[in-house]
Amino acid sequence: MSLTGPLPDRDIGISVLIQRAVSSLWGVARRRYLGVSDEVFLISTAAVDDAAFGAVVAAGQQVRTYTLELPKKDSNGEFLETAQVIHKQQIPGEGAWKPGASANGPTWRRVALNRHGLGAASS
Repeated sequence: MSLTGPLPDRDIGISVLIQRAVSSLWGVARRRYLGVSDEVFLISTAAVDDAAFGAVVAAGQQVRTYTLELPKKDSNGEFLETAQVIHKQQIPGEGAWKPGASANGPTWRRVALNRHGLGAASS
């Protein structure tokens, strides 16, 4: 049995980043295979880190999932030992991630893809 604490801010933030990444892949594919202009999202590393770790730190919920084994009996009717596993959220150490860093600059930007490449026609 597994119990996972909800963190909707984190889940929504990561879902938005995934949507933008997939949209960018489709934009590149449309330009490449259909020859139409489209766009890609360039997402900053700070935005990804804040989406992945910011809500965890703000909630003080370092333990995300707790898995436990339900008790079982052996053939003699004795209860067997059970196991419990705590899945801790790995937060980057000091210097690897600066909380709120994405607030200091743009978290993403759109880059237009024309039929010939990024931004301007290439020869």
